[in-house]
Amino acid sequence: MTQVKICDGWHSGIGSGWDRFKQLMKMENNLLQQKWMVRGQKMMQAILLFLAVSFISAQDPPDLFQFNQSTQQAFYFFFEVTINENQIDPEDWVGAFNGDVCVGARQWDTSECLQGICDVVAMCADPSNSPGTEEYMSMGGIPTFKIYDASEDTYFDATPSENFPWSSNGFNFIDNLAANSDDSGEAITDGCDLPGGTLYLSDDNDG
Repeated sequence: MTQVKICDGWHSGIGSGWDRFKQLMKMENNLLQQKWMVRGQKMMQAILLFLAVSFISAQDPPDLFQFNQSTQQAFYFFFEVTINENQIDPEDWVGAFNGDVCVGARQWDTSECLQGICDVVAMCADPSNSPGTEEYMSMGGIPTFKIYDASEDTYFDATPSENFPWSSNGFNFIDNLAANSDDSGEAITDGCDLPGGTLYLSDDNDG
């Protein structure tokens, strides 16, 4: 009888020990999940902080790339930005537009960007919290882009290799943003700036 009691007690101990082990494993799994969530949140905060610092430290944008800050933003990352298949210079700019309205811009100095990949922010309409953004992006809208060539003082319409609709806090990664010299024209402000620059005068002496 003693051996049976000991044996019963041993089996009972195994059962309760296994239950405690499962509880400990569950607690450990929960702790690991919490740690990864905290790490993910810290990583996202670090990325957003880096983007904010990069944005603040940038120089004033060119005239057509002036815009207002909004509380609602999305980010468009481009691995490559080119004019006539040549990489743009660090002094050049990329701007995001909703129609004719600039909704974000940044100077394209890849040495200041995370792992050499720059982004341009696209602000959303939020006039109640961000005055001056009434005509900015809306949910599901597709931004367009322009490139400013600082050396030529010229704006180019640019085409992304892929379009992504705007979404709040969206992170969109795009292979290429490309323009060519035929897409320019924003630098023309009056007749003196027309290509060729020829001014024709009438020879009619009758008035």
